[in-house]
Amino acid sequence: MKNLFRWRALTALIFLGFLAGSTTPLWGQDQPDTSKLMEKIRELERKSAASDLKIQALEERLATYESGEFARSELETLVNGILDDDDARVTPRKAEMLKIGGQFRFRGEYRTTKNYGTGVDDGTDFVIQRTRLNFDFRIIENLRAFVELQDSRLWGEEGSVVSDLEGVDIHQAYVDFENAFGEKWTFRVGRQELKYGDQRLISPLDWHPVGRAWDGVRTWFEGDEFQLDAFVTNVREAHPAGERDDDWVFAGAYFHYTGIEDHVLDAYVFYRSYADGSFVNEAGGTGDLEDATFGLHFKGKTGGFSYMAEIVGQAGDRAGDDVWAFAWVAKAGYTFDTDWKPYIGAEWTFASGDDDPTDGDYETFDPLFPFGHAYQGFLDIFAWRNGHDIVGHISVKPREDWWLGVDVHYFLLDSDSDAWYGAAGTPIRRVAAGGVSNDVGLELDIHAKHDLNAATKLWFGYSHFFPGDYVDDTGSSPATDWVYFQMTINF
Repeated sequence: MKNLFRWRALTALIFLGFLAGSTTPLWGQDQPDTSKLMEKIRELERKSAASDLKIQALEERLATYESGEFARSELETLVNGILDDDDARVTPRKAEMLKIGGQFRFRGEYRTTKNYGTGVDDGTDFVIQRTRLNFDFRIIENLRAFVELQDSRLWGEEGSVVSDLEGVDIHQAYVDFENAFGEKWTFRVGRQELKYGDQRLISPLDWHPVGRAWDGVRTWFEGDEFQLDAFVTNVREAHPAGERDDDWVFAGAYFHYTGIEDHVLDAYVFYRSYADGSFVNEAGGTGDLEDATFGLHFKGKTGGFSYMAEIVGQAGDRAGDDVWAFAWVAKAGYTFDTDWKPYIGAEWTFASGDDDPTDGDYETFDPLFPFGHAYQGFLDIFAWRNGHDIVGHISVKPREDWWLGVDVHYFLLDSDSDAWYGAAGTPIRRVAAGGVSNDVGLELDIHAKHDLNAATKLWFGYSHFFPGDYVDDTGSSPATDWVYFQMTINF
C-alpha cells in the first residue's frame, strides 16, 4: 500500500508539474518559483503518510487544468495542503516572527510668553510632528530583537518645500535574551527606554518630540509577587572612545513588590558617575559628579480612595562639594461611584533647595530624568527642584471615550537664595542674595482626552500662569497663556 501511494502521488504530481511547465512559456521562465516548487514535491515524496483522499482529489482535478499558470497555482495550493511540515508555509511563519507597529503624532501649540528667563514677552506658535516605525522580531525561542526608527520635526523647519533634513534616527534598538540566567530572567542589551514607578525620577518623557532612550544593558527577574531590575547605561561619551575615562555612567537597581492586593511598594537606588569635569562647585571650581539617589515609593487604593507617597534622598560629591538633598510626594484622592466617575484629589510635592550657595554643601535636589510635564504643570515652568508644588485635581469621565480634568498648582520656592528652575532642570531666575518672596505663582490647567477610535487619541487643553510676588520682584512678569492640540495614531 505504501509503495502504491508513493507511485500514485509522484506520478500525478510530476504529470501536473510537466503540464504546468510546458504550456505557458512565460511561466517557464520563472525559474525561482519552479525550483522552490520542485523542492516541495520532493518533500511530498518523503511525506508518505499523507491521506489517499487528497491524492484522489488531485487526480480528479487534472483534467480541469487548461493553462500552465492555473496549473502552477493549483499545484502550489495542493502541495502545501498535503505537507504537514510548517516549512511548507514559510510566509505565515515569517509573519508570526515579525510584528510591525508605529505611531504618527501631531501637536500644535501656541504660547504667549515662551521664556521668563529673558523677561521678554516672546510668544510663539508651532506644529510638531513625530513619526515612529518599529519592528519586533521573534528570532528564535527566547531571543527577541526590537528596532524603532523615529523622525521628529517642526513643520517648516526645512526652510523650503524642496529642502530635506536628515532627521531619521534610531530611537530604540535592543536584543532580549529571555530565560537567560534561568526561568523568568531576561537580559536586554542595546538602546532602550527606561521607565520606573510613576516616572517622577526615570521616564522616557513621551511628551517630548524626541523622548528619552538610554544606551546600555538591563536585566530583570519576574517573581510571582515582585520584579527586580538592574541596569547600567552610558548617557554620554564625551570624547572619542579610549581617549580618557570621561563617560557619563548612569546605573541603578529597582525592586517592585505587588504582594498586597491593590497596592505596590517600590525600593530603589540610582547611581551617577559623570566624569568629564564639567560640573561647577560653589567656589567656582570644576570637577566630576558622583552621587546616589535612593528612595521608597508606595501606592494603593481602597474602595474609592487612592493614595501614594514617595520619599527620596540624594548624597554624593559634586566637584568637591558635598551633596545632600531630599524630596517627597504625598497624594490622595477619591473617585465617586456614580455617573461620570468624578474624582477629587490633592497633592503636595517638595524638593530641597540650597539655602547657602557658598558653604560647600550642595543641597538642591536633582530629579534625574523626570516626567515633570505630567506632575509640575503643563506649562513646564516649575520643576521638582527647590520648591513646593501644592496641587488640586478634579476630573470626570462622561463617557468611556472622554476624560476631562482641571488642575490648579501653587508654586513656592524652598530657598529664595537658590534658583527658580524650569521643567528641564535649568534655572529660570536666581537671586543669590535672597531676600525676595518665595511665591512663584499659580498655574491653571484645563485639559481633555478623547479616544476618537481604537487607533486615534486626541488630547487638547488650555493653561494659564498667574505670576506671584517672586516673579514681580525679580523682573518682567507677564502672565502666560498656552493652548495645544495633539492627535496620536498608533498602529
